[in-house]
Amino acid sequence: MVVPAANFTSQIICESNTSHLTYFIAFFIISFIAVALWNHFRLFYPCLTVYELNGKERNLDNLYFNHSHALGELSLYAAEEIARKRLKSKKRASQIRMKSLELDATFSIWKIYLGVHPSVVLDIAIWYNDVQKLERQILSITESIVQYRFENQLAKPVSILSDTEVSTVQARHRHLRIH
Repeated sequence: MVVPAANFTSQIICESNTSHLTYFIAFFIISFIAVALWNHFRLFYPCLTVYELNGKERNLDNLYFNHSHALGELSLYAAEEIARKRLKSKKRASQIRMKSLELDATFSIWKIYLGVHPSVVLDIAIWYNDVQKLERQILSITESIVQYRFENQLAKPVSILSDTEVSTVQARHRHLRIH
């Protein structure tokens, strides 16, 4: 008598091990692709949640108040325009937070698993891009004012510079030599 059952069983075990290996490799590849796509997505949209929106709003406020001395040297219209843009962005951020709070009442499965409502993500991404533009505008204005000041100081002979300007220039040179 031939015992085909033993041979058949070993064939099933071998196929079973091969299929487990295939599933494991497929799972690993899919997981790798998902993580890579998520990181790529976050590279283009770094602000997706209300928590991140709040942090970005705080950064904008800090930047605005830390550079307010430079903004004060602008014409009244230009300074008012930047202040108006900042207030508009704060209003839009508040509206996005309100929309998110209203959607929290629905117990959305997206909010549970992803931590964000899909209907709010687009609003946050657009808001984030607008705030980035405003921050770049504030920094650009600040740097242009700083360059203007340096050009004025360089245009004056050293003998005309006041004592505080000379000491400031000397302190900067010492600071640059130290670092």
